[in-house]
Amino acid sequence: MKERVQDADQALNIPVTGPGGQDTPSNFDEEKPMRFRPWPLAALLVLTLVSLASCSDSNSGSSHTKAQIPVTADLASGRAEYEGLCLTCHGVAGNAPAPRNLIGDECILCQGAFEPLEDYIRDFMPVTGPLSCVGACAENTAAYILCEFNPTLTEGCAS
Repeated sequence: MKERVQDADQALNIPVTGPGGQDTPSNFDEEKPMRFRPWPLAALLVLTLVSLASCSDSNSGSSHTKAQIPVTADLASGRAEYEGLCLTCHGVAGNAPAPRNLIGDECILCQGAFEPLEDYIRDFMPVTGPLSCVGACAENTAAYILCEFNPTLTEGCAS
């Protein structure tokens, strides 16, 4: 019985023979030059371009969905409520240290929609008296926070 082994097979003691001890063809018998096949690269390029085109159309350069301020919100009342209930912890400009910061990416509830911030204020704020700012108070305060401290994340702020 004749055995043929290649370098890798020899290291593992694996014979390269077929049934009955006959030689079997091996891909390693001849050195063949590697051929460059451009289609996988072309397919990847096309998929990348399609993905980038769809992203730029949907976001129009913004990475956040803007919060829509209700038309019933009163920013002047919101400012008064913020100054009376929130200023001590969140600061005059809303830029207290995290997690009390109310500006941009630091304020998770300020991103994408109005309702999460309004609901949080209604249910949990101020920490000294939860549920003391409900209804119009929560709506006005949330509107003030979004319009005053996060104007680029907000639509519908009256001037």
